[in-house]
Amino acid sequence: MLRLNDCCRRMKPPRNRIADKLNGQFRFAVELDSNLTFANVALHRSLPKALSQLTFPHAFCVIIRYKEVFITVPRVLHCFLCLFFFTINSACPNLIAGIVITVPDGLKPGDSYRLAFVTSGKRNSLSLSIDDYNLFVTTQANQNHQLLTLNTTWTVLGSTPSVSARQNTITDPANGALPIYALDGSLVAQNYNELWRGRLRSGIVFDQNGDLNRTRVSTGTSDSGYQWFNGELGRSSVSFGDSGNTGSAWIRRGDGTGAAEESFYAVSGYLTVTAVPEPNSIILLGIATCNQFLRFVLRRNSFMRSIRTANSGLR
Repeated sequence: MLRLNDCCRRMKPPRNRIADKLNGQFRFAVELDSNLTFANVALHRSLPKALSQLTFPHAFCVIIRYKEVFITVPRVLHCFLCLFFFTINSACPNLIAGIVITVPDGLKPGDSYRLAFVTSGKRNSLSLSIDDYNLFVTTQANQNHQLLTLNTTWTVLGSTPSVSARQNTITDPANGALPIYALDGSLVAQNYNELWRGRLRSGIVFDQNGDLNRTRVSTGTSDSGYQWFNGELGRSSVSFGDSGNTGSAWIRRGDGTGAAEESFYAVSGYLTVTAVPEPNSIILLGIATCNQFLRFVLRRNSFMRSIRTANSGLR
């Protein structure tokens, strides 16, 4: 475990330059005063959060983790970025309130996929109509402008006595095989067989705003995707899952009352990758642009100081 001072001495990043290194060159753990490490802090959800949480008061640079990229930024640029995002967020809170990954890494133009999230909002499970739950998760998704602009449908990953989750979300293996991703870009299931085999690759633990939301989720469903007998949505006793679980408990952990207000899983319709650049790339490009502008300003100020010094010597 490297201490911060050792880390900074080893990296020796030049001032006023963003050092963006992949493939593990900067992927060493840095021990903080709070005993947290990069490995234990999920900061890639939001760039403003990363900017605010990884501030080292006694270092001349700031280390930011964005997704799987470590970036060293001069402290003055870090302050400028924090001020910039604070101003934007104050004026337009919905602009950066929900930074989600709608096109996961590794996909190419033309690839099809689906997204899934757990709702931040809650409601009861008393309705026998699957359309009521589909409308609820659609309303939740549309609260985030990024999801709204996808122009896709959203269906509840749940079962009523008359409609199974497989049927409602069109995730029966007989209907094809598309990968499903969470809104942090992690792969939930490579195909529908994986979705209903009783274990996920990663949990559906992020809500429509990109925030971590480990909670009880009303499903009415077994880990095979069919109705849980006498525990479907619309019953007085409803089967629920755990959004933070990747085993069979993600969909079926126990039974609760239908009158209780719980979250729900939502699954998108079919999405296809286009050539439009990802917001993540735009954000990183924006950082680089700000850095270049700052370098220009600093060099100009240095040049003007040298001219003033030279003029003073001629007097």
